[in-house]
Amino acid sequence: MKKIKFTIGIVAVLSIGYLGSTWYIGNKIENEIDNTLSLISEKINGSKDMSKINITKSHYDKGLFSTKLHLTITESVDNQTDLENDKNILFSDDITIYHGPFPIVNIAKGDFTPQVAMIDYQMTEKAFPELWKWSNNQSFITGHANLSFQKEFSIYLKNNPIKINLVNHVFGENNLYLTEGECFFNVSKDFSTVSVNSHWDKLELTSEFRNLSLKLDQVSIKTEPESSHSSLNYVLELKNLYYSEENYDLIDRNYQYVTTFKKELNFQDVKAVRNGDVKNGILHNNLTIYKVISQNFFNDNASAMLNQILINQSINQTDEDYYDSIDIKIGSLTYGNQNLGSISSNNEFINMDGISMLSFVLGEFGYGFESSDPHYVNPDKLNRSMSYKFNWHTNVGDINADLLIDYDSNESFRGLSSDDNIHLFKLKLDMPFDVINYIAAQFENYQQNIVTQEQIDKIVLGNDIKSWLDESILFTFEKNGMEGIYSDANYSSDTHQAEVNGKFYSEDDFFTHF
Repeated sequence: MKKIKFTIGIVAVLSIGYLGSTWYIGNKIENEIDNTLSLISEKINGSKDMSKINITKSHYDKGLFSTKLHLTITESVDNQTDLENDKNILFSDDITIYHGPFPIVNIAKGDFTPQVAMIDYQMTEKAFPELWKWSNNQSFITGHANLSFQKEFSIYLKNNPIKINLVNHVFGENNLYLTEGECFFNVSKDFSTVSVNSHWDKLELTSEFRNLSLKLDQVSIKTEPESSHSSLNYVLELKNLYYSEENYDLIDRNYQYVTTFKKELNFQDVKAVRNGDVKNGILHNNLTIYKVISQNFFNDNASAMLNQILINQSINQTDEDYYDSIDIKIGSLTYGNQNLGSISSNNEFINMDGISMLSFVLGEFGYGFESSDPHYVNPDKLNRSMSYKFNWHTNVGDINADLLIDYDSNESFRGLSSDDNIHLFKLKLDMPFDVINYIAAQFENYQQNIVTQEQIDKIVLGNDIKSWLDESILFTFEKNGMEGIYSDANYSSDTHQAEVNGKFYSEDDFFTHF
């Protein structure tokens, strides 16, 4: 009996202590919440974007075990007035804060982890009526956050499945479907460090406009702040990405369209990784794709397949220069039933943005990229350099290209000339006609498994390229008894002369007949 009374006494004392601590923590939360909201706003607004975020509370109701309040997040643009109608309301809804050290809702779940508070959120119909309706008349977003005594946040958000249907007079009917997903956040006490781990099973978007369809399966995103906290490192993974659209031809003045062809793209097992340290000028981007399948890319009902794609980019920015290296590998390439071989490319740039430079080159060759001048990363630095190495390996031989240009200029790359102080120009090119014509024959006869010599002999692509380049001193069209497009050129400003395919030219003659 005495033991029972003693136990009851201990429980009573602990209960009184618990009630007192929850009341104390409730007061502490009330005293600090405004400063906390201001700190969050300050961290968000630390970027140089035009818009600013403001977080405010209202309808504050503190109880013994919990506090209820209304939270409003608005976005405003610089030079706007403070009138409410000039602000875009991003969020306006009720939340509940359960007081520690043992939030009562956590105790009900058997969780006795000490913490300052647990914040609970259930999206309401009043705040977001359309999302409520699209989520089958339930909260689209639910979640909770735990605040430890070390003032670190762990946040869990869950979205219920949602189906959105929108009709537009231009794009017709549009549908979006998102399956149930979840997102975990970990936030440091000064809000300078945020890591995210999120996952969704499926996202689908369809539109009457061009019968567009976009489908993503097994999407996951993980982020971690890099050491200087000035940007995020991330890992993005997709099990499958499918995109299709129909293209149309205009057939009369009444704007009546007829479907001409349907393009499809399918990316399988995609993984993108970013690791950087902005403070020290270091960045590594890595993209791997197991398989890319394209249907009707050239409007001929053929399928193309790229396997084992790997793209690596490494950037190193010092006080003096900016270095950008991009490596590209395609393990195998098929078109229809034809095996086109494998492709690899190594590209290095100094004081130039590699992505914009590659886009410029592809655009010049008409591959759908905007052919604008590449971006100069260090506009105050005159010296620039670019290096390209390319290999296309096939069953009958290889195509190889190796180009290096080192020069001084702040002018447009498109107008580069000898007046721009080219210090070094090197070019090695091997494009045998046997390989060029073999690849062209494979494209023309993609429905077959092999190409015959008769089909190859009908190809005149090599001769067409020869006639286009015939005026330049850079190229010769025979090497070791094999016809093709060849070059071995080396120019240096130190000697003011160039050696091209075994012949020597003065600086003026070289650039005049370039």
